[in-house]
Amino acid sequence: MLREGRTIDRSEIIATLWGDSDDDETPNERTIDVHVRRLRSKLGVYEDIVRTVRGTGYRFNRHADVIIRYAPTPSPDMF
Repeated sequence: MLREGRTIDRSEIIATLWGDSDDDETPNERTIDVHVRRLRSKLGVYEDIVRTVRGTGYRFNRHADVIIRYAPTPSPDMF
């Protein structure tokens, strides 16, 4: 959660995840909403980590019961 507490707009999420994809492959902003809803359902009692900023995007907040461990970036050779 390197951007904890900062609002990330939907277009930034799309640009980060899909990059320079063709327009046919790039999802619309509602697709992000669907994925965030699914993420929240998987987070269960910690669903409030992902906050909606109405009309803008999302903010990720730390939960008091969650310890965040940063894993090293995997080597491309692993794939």
